[in-house]
Amino acid sequence: MKTPKSFGGLCGVLNISMVVIVFLYLGLGFLGYWSYGADSQPSITLNFPKEDTLAKCVNILYSLAIFISYGLQGYVPVQIMWETYIVKHLQNTSSKVQLLYEYILRIVAVIITFVLAASIPLLGLFISLFGAFCLSALGIAFPAIMEICVNYSDNLTKWCLIKNLLLIIFGVVGLLAGSYSALSEIIVKLGEVPLPVNETSTLAPN
Repeated sequence: MKTPKSFGGLCGVLNISMVVIVFLYLGLGFLGYWSYGADSQPSITLNFPKEDTLAKCVNILYSLAIFISYGLQGYVPVQIMWETYIVKHLQNTSSKVQLLYEYILRIVAVIITFVLAASIPLLGLFISLFGAFCLSALGIAFPAIMEICVNYSDNLTKWCLIKNLLLIIFGVVGLLAGSYSALSEIIVKLGEVPLPVNETSTLAPN
């Protein structure tokens, strides 16, 4: 980035991009629920008619967007694993061998995430639980706590403290409410799963 200072600030790259993303998500969620109501699926594309040509085009574009952006989304965690835990054990190997191991790591990471996505039941609800449990803490509460700790002895003003305390309260409330809602929905959905035939036959009255 040629101008790193443009990343932060009130009208910086981060704030502007996040505002756009939030409004896109809100708009898509609002329109999706407006169209399908209580029948809305975890992914709005699941509500589209399967035989509709436009719906097929949307699904293709959505899959293409995920395919293109998947490497970017996984770059940071793979890079952390590679530089922190793996590359130090390959110091005595050639650059070609290190490159081979790095490719293997990336392939294994993709396969693991694919297997998890394909095998976990009620994946949408578990993603909601994970998001409510982690995002509220990591994205809202922890940054406020860190700012209080860093600036406590020097530059912590009264308004900054009030702002951070409100963010912490908001993050904790979001964590509890989101986790409770997701867990309740998971319990309800798991209770609706039918038992296997052999188990239902043993539970049936004589």
